[in-house]
Amino acid sequence: MYDELTTDDVQWDAQLQAYERSRFGGKINPSLLDLKHLIYLDLSFQFYSNSQIPRFSHLEFLNLGYNSLHATISSSIGNLTSAISIDLSRNELEGKVPRSLGNLCNLREIRLSYNKWSPEISEIFESLSGCVSNSLEILDLSNAQLSGQLTIELGQFKNLVILSLGYNSISGPIPLSIGNLSSLRSLNLESNQINGTSTQNFGQLSKLWYLNICLNMLEGVVLEVHFANFMRLKTLVASQNQLTLKASDNWTPPFQLNHLDLGSWNLGPKFPLWLCSEKQLSTLGISNTGIIDAGPPSFWNLTSQLNYLNISHNQIYGEIPRIPLIFSTASIIDMSSNHFTGPLPTSIGSLINLRSLHLYNNSFSGKFPSLLKNCKYLFTIDIGKNDLMILNLRFNNFHGQIPKELCALTSLQILDLSHNKLFGRIPKCVNNFSTMARNNNSNSPLFLLGWSIGSSFIPFESELLLIKGKALEYSTTLRLVNIIDLSNNNLSREIPKEVASLQGLQSLNLSFNILTGRIPENIGDMRSLESIDLSINQLSGQIPQSMSCLTFLSNLNLSNNNLTGKIPSSTQLQSLNASSFFGNGLYVKPNTGNKRSEDFRALEVDWFYVSMALGFIVGFWVVLGPLLLKKQRRIVYFQFIDRLGYKLCGVVAQTW
Repeated sequence: MYDELTTDDVQWDAQLQAYERSRFGGKINPSLLDLKHLIYLDLSFQFYSNSQIPRFSHLEFLNLGYNSLHATISSSIGNLTSAISIDLSRNELEGKVPRSLGNLCNLREIRLSYNKWSPEISEIFESLSGCVSNSLEILDLSNAQLSGQLTIELGQFKNLVILSLGYNSISGPIPLSIGNLSSLRSLNLESNQINGTSTQNFGQLSKLWYLNICLNMLEGVVLEVHFANFMRLKTLVASQNQLTLKASDNWTPPFQLNHLDLGSWNLGPKFPLWLCSEKQLSTLGISNTGIIDAGPPSFWNLTSQLNYLNISHNQIYGEIPRIPLIFSTASIIDMSSNHFTGPLPTSIGSLINLRSLHLYNNSFSGKFPSLLKNCKYLFTIDIGKNDLMILNLRFNNFHGQIPKELCALTSLQILDLSHNKLFGRIPKCVNNFSTMARNNNSNSPLFLLGWSIGSSFIPFESELLLIKGKALEYSTTLRLVNIIDLSNNNLSREIPKEVASLQGLQSLNLSFNILTGRIPENIGDMRSLESIDLSINQLSGQIPQSMSCLTFLSNLNLSNNNLTGKIPSSTQLQSLNASSFFGNGLYVKPNTGNKRSEDFRALEVDWFYVSMALGFIVGFWVVLGPLLLKKQRRIVYFQFIDRLGYKLCGVVAQTW
């Protein structure tokens, strides 16, 4: 059929030019009625709403898909005796399929999907039990609100090539008669309520290249022999059933799949080594399959060709090999809820096609690969419940809100999400960063050796961090540093008071956002803070008195906010540069006997020096600016200087 359709394309296009496509608004253009010999009619996407089927005795191809057809199909459809293909999909048709449709002996393709049929699937099979059952090659009844059980009548469509019954409420077992569909190449039973253990009936479908039985209630044991005839199979999607595969370690499947999803099958406890023989896989899903084993090297080599991988919710353990080619083409990776340990491979950072990364609930440690900034299409990252110490994603284009799942990274010490496009509020759950909440003991020999209690050994690493406005490189003392930098985003709302529970935090940078509200009153509890930058926000109210307790504070920037009132009195705050408070309504109390109740000297500008600098700049550009901009003026000017020099030399000579 497909070759014939391709061959006749030119003829159909000629027929299409016989009429002008327009939006019919429920009626057929009268000019079409004169085309008695029309063989191809495509009225899809035309808002055609009349369920009366056009009568063209020579019509072979009719497409009324994507319209507003309602009520039932007229029995006049049986008059289309020359019809080869009828497409009524994606309408609002309901009721029963007329039996006259079964009398169209030339019909090879029927598409009735995405409608509101009321009968059971067996009634439709009966309606199509006429001569059409011998010629039909494509039957699409997906998402058609069908119910009932598959009956023995399914076996009457012996020339069927494509059968799609997905997204209905079909129940019961698969009949043995499905084995009669010897020409079947594509079978889709996805998302129904099919049950039973008769999956071995599929084994007779030797020409099958696409099989989708996911989201059903199938159960039982599947053996190697059931796949013996599947030499042409390319896609097998069978997830969300209760099936168990029993295969030997040395089994080599007869097929080479492109797509495989066996999620929720029982494949374990050993890793299914037969997967490693599938050299043409591009998508692989084996989530929740009871595997309690380490991934063999041959499997990790296989991942270099995958663009989708889901091995989540197993107990796969060990380290991910540091092989540059791993996941090299991947766009979606889900390895969450396993027992992976050790550092993440740096190769993840080079996945330029990566769109979604899920590593939740493992035991990964170390720092998140900073090369992730090369992943320009990445929109989902889930790395919660790991032992990651560093998450550095600065200078990217990440957008959206900061996910609460991030708070599950309790071992995090360095969080840098600066220079992105994040918006929304700062999560209150930041108090879950337990490592930031406690002071590190710098005298501990474990820290000095690069060890951390509760995590695996990580050798000394170096990281370039922005602290106190300067780029500083940390290596041997990296494990002693606790930093949060969310600057240069679009974060809003108030700073959560839970931030103050991070008593081990040394640097907090929330500048260049649109944060509002007051500075948390309990900010003084963060006794380890050495640097705070809250500049260029919309913070209001007074500076909390508790800030005077921050005895280690050496860098503070509260400029360009809406803060008011007096600056708290403390030796630490009074020693800071006045620029820390610019752009606010702040003042300090006098320290001398001055009778003024307010003293703005800390915020005043010495206009003498400012005017002197401005005078120098203006004078420079008035005198030298024209010379720099115009070449001719430079030539004249230097000629004048030369002549003046000769005259001065002459005067000096005469004097001598």
